[in-house]
Amino acid sequence: MAKNLVVPGQVRYLFNIIGGVVLLTGVIAAGVCLKSFGLAPTANMVALAVVLLALLALFPLVRSVSHRMDELQQALHEKASAAALALSVALAAVVGVLQANDVIPLFNQLWTFAAIVALWAIGLMLTDAKFK
Repeated sequence: MAKNLVVPGQVRYLFNIIGGVVLLTGVIAAGVCLKSFGLAPTANMVALAVVLLALLALFPLVRSVSHRMDELQQALHEKASAAALALSVALAAVVGVLQANDVIPLFNQLWTFAAIVALWAIGLMLTDAKFK
């Protein structure tokens, strides 16, 4: 008899993580694309305010999701977040020094955000693998 390796809680947890990243990426993409819509300056400011309010509304959502996690999931998130913070600070420092010395060109900071999310995801996978 085959063992069921995925429990429903893990699937819901995975969908919460993926949904949160997709939602955050969508809001940030909407904020970045505002200039390309050719809105009047007043309408552009209103649209930007809506995007910023949407970003601020994510904080209570993340807080409610994190309070529903059990202790093991909270510990995994804590370890992954700490590792991602340390690695992203080091990465940002290296990139800043390289850009200041014209070794690499300036680029959009959304790439830095993508690197932070990737480092967090890798850290979450590595810490989760210890408990499998």
